[in-house]
Amino acid sequence: MRVTIILILFLFLYQVRDVYGQTCCSGGVPLTGNLGMPSAASGTWQFSPSYDLNYMNTLKQGRQTVQDQSRRRLTQSLLFETGYSISDRLYISGLFTYVLQTRRVEQFGSVNTEFLHGVGDAVVLLSYRFAGGPANKWELITGVGPKIPLGRSDMASADGITYNADLQPGSGAWDIITWGLLSRQGIIRPSTNLSLRMIYRHTGTNANYLEFTTYKFGNEFQVIGGISEQLLAGRHIFDPSLLMRFRTAGPDLLGGNTLPNTGGTWVYIVPGLVYHPSPVFHVRLAGEIPIYANLQGIQLTTSFRITAGIYYRLAGKKGSSITF
Repeated sequence: MRVTIILILFLFLYQVRDVYGQTCCSGGVPLTGNLGMPSAASGTWQFSPSYDLNYMNTLKQGRQTVQDQSRRRLTQSLLFETGYSISDRLYISGLFTYVLQTRRVEQFGSVNTEFLHGVGDAVVLLSYRFAGGPANKWELITGVGPKIPLGRSDMASADGITYNADLQPGSGAWDIITWGLLSRQGIIRPSTNLSLRMIYRHTGTNANYLEFTTYKFGNEFQVIGGISEQLLAGRHIFDPSLLMRFRTAGPDLLGGNTLPNTGGTWVYIVPGLVYHPSPVFHVRLAGEIPIYANLQGIQLTTSFRITAGIYYRLAGKKGSSITF
């Protein structure tokens, strides 16, 4: 019994040492930041496949940038969101992911590159439009649902060492996600739209992390707000936008204990552009530029991020108004 306890303690300390040595990473699968389909008329289907690239080559300690280019990380995510309007106010949506992660570390003159990929976790949301809509140019929507642990959380390298939790395609835990959207059109010009979106993720615990302990990602809160405008160029319609994203996350817990080099606060500027070839189809492109970060300990964080995708809607019942 004593030998077993000592072995567990040794493995625990080894894991913490590894986190200090390699630093944790504030990147990951962009589930919560991509949530939130627009409301639509009863019977409407919505589809939105997209690609997200998160390039991390910035090492920070607290608010200070550490001059160290030895670590790089690239997270690519293939996302597919779909939704169905049960009524003019109530709709259900799902977000599904496939994740590709690359980590490159230069140490003592050698370069170590790891690549892993797999199905990521999914989110299912039930959303309700409490007030407003297209007729009066504003709306208030809230939603709630689970994050489902579809992705693997036990992938290992060729030599049998399990990857850290933040590198895994899945979390191995159920989460609860709530979100809300308040938008208002026509404040500056008839085509100007102001929006405010809030997302909270209460994370669950992976009860079988490394087969002998537990892991819990920190709870997360985000606020995304900004302005968009609709412009006409000949017969083409474009929506340029400028948003600001605030994100804060608590520290991760390993075996119930706070894990160093996890958690923090981030602020990003998010410029975007949407092109509307038709009323039911659009193409979107957005970037994400970090302007502030205050992280716990030393962490590798986002240098820039790009998201591109399309949106398509199948009209609902005849005579219903549809939110675009």
